[in-house]
Amino acid sequence: MKSENRDQQQLVQTESHEVASFNSVTEHYHTIMGVPRQPAEMSSIPAPIRWFGYFGFGGILVGAATMLIVALFH
Repeated sequence: MKSENRDQQQLVQTESHEVASFNSVTEHYHTIMGVPRQPAEMSSIPAPIRWFGYFGFGGILVGAATMLIVALFH
């Protein structure tokens, strides 16, 4: 029983995606400026906003590729 609890605690500790500060400047930004310590989880963002982002960035990539192809063959 104690072994299972210890394994679960270790699992919880290893699943943390928190970014450690490596100097005083990043620690300042984390504590004073409010910069997040962990990346955003895409599954926690509402679906319409996710889809808007997917189509927006996809459109930018397709547009950039189209401009590159047109510039090469023009």
